[in-house]
Amino acid sequence: MEYRRYIVFPAPAELRQLGWADAKLVGMVYRERTVNGKTSQELIDIISSLPPKVRTLAKQIRNHWNIENQMYWSLDVTFAEDTSRIRKGEGPANAAIFRRLALMIVKRADYKRNSMRAKRKHASWANEYILRYLTGKTA
Repeated sequence: MEYRRYIVFPAPAELRQLGWADAKLVGMVYRERTVNGKTSQELIDIISSLPPKVRTLAKQIRNHWNIENQMYWSLDVTFAEDTSRIRKGEGPANAAIFRRLALMIVKRADYKRNSMRAKRKHASWANEYILRYLTGKTA
């Protein structure tokens, strides 16, 4: 179960003078979530260029999390990120950067008939596929 509470105010003029020129709203989102009997709480502060309307803000926050969830799902399914055994030093961060770069390249590929996993395999098998993915042009 998840509970959310949004509090939104018009951005004060002083905030715009401090470098937030496009700020139109300040607000907070309180989220409470219970999973398997364990409750977690989160309080998020927000400064945004959106108009100070709760429904608009709520929709944008949901859209943001939808995009985040899709990316992490793709990383886990296509690149098995959750099962990575890279643990030492900067290795995990570096591997994550390269996975995200590869995901971006594969997603923007115009070759729509195959799944993400198939596109990734094609790119590893033949140079013409990776060239097509990187440039958008056929060899």
